[in-house]
Amino acid sequence: MYWLLFLAVCISATASVRSVEYFDLEDAHIHFKDFRNKFNKQYVDEREKEFRFSIFKKNLEDVNRLNKESKHAVYGLTKFMDLTLEEFAARYSCILDPSYDSYTMYCDVIKTDKDIPDAGAPDAFDWRDKKAVTRVKDQGACGSCWAFSSIAHIESQYFLKHGNLTEFAEQQLVDCEKKCFGCLGGYMSLAYKGLKEGKGLMTEKDYPYMAKQSKCQFDPSKAVAKISDCVSYNLTSQEKVKQLLYKIGPISIENGIPYWIVKNSWGADIEENGYYRMQRSNNPNGACRMLNAFMATATVD
Repeated sequence: MYWLLFLAVCISATASVRSVEYFDLEDAHIHFKDFRNKFNKQYVDEREKEFRFSIFKKNLEDVNRLNKESKHAVYGLTKFMDLTLEEFAARYSCILDPSYDSYTMYCDVIKTDKDIPDAGAPDAFDWRDKKAVTRVKDQGACGSCWAFSSIAHIESQYFLKHGNLTEFAEQQLVDCEKKCFGCLGGYMSLAYKGLKEGKGLMTEKDYPYMAKQSKCQFDPSKAVAKISDCVSYNLTSQEKVKQLLYKIGPISIENGIPYWIVKNSWGADIEENGYYRMQRSNNPNGACRMLNAFMATATVD
């Protein structure tokens, strides 16, 4: 999966109480009923319903276990609680074959740690406060997170360039970017390179999202955004990522626990209104291998 990282550097010396809800497994059927009502879950028959309940109960056990093991994170119920890990990965992730990871994945310009100067990132900054971030969207059961991450970045860059917050078309990338694989995955750098070589990007209004790959319907007469270049980053320092994202998106430090604020593309009805916090890691590759995830930015005209 890919995300859009925001910058929200916050430092707080005030300790907060970690409020955790543990779920009584004896009441699993009640929790399952509440879950179905909240997320409007419908199943074809009782057999399917019981199967989904068994998965839900297992995931409920995992939620309780994770909350007991964690010192800071809080886990709860999401709309994916009736899916197995394999089902979730097949429907919503966009991970390509590792053998596809080669120099062809990068933009023509590649920057490393030495190319990232100290940008003087302030103690508190969040692009959402500047109205530079579009709403949280929902990719549906399509592995198009690469397209949503690419478009979210372009939307914010377009705002910084033109002062107009415009929603652009993920569906254009899903349908028309031939170097990627639609609902089966793709890479942001390839999306940017394709847009650079193409004739622009249409808006979401003119090319609405369908959560499936179809024939390319790009109309150059309706193109609004133009991409003139892209840059790939091969970074090893999370501090360098922090400085880089000063103009892109959030890093927070609260109660001594540094974390990234991440915008996802699974709708606003999960996590924190579609955003979640990911603790910054001492791992050389960063949290969730973030420093090894083909980080790229686009230049918007």
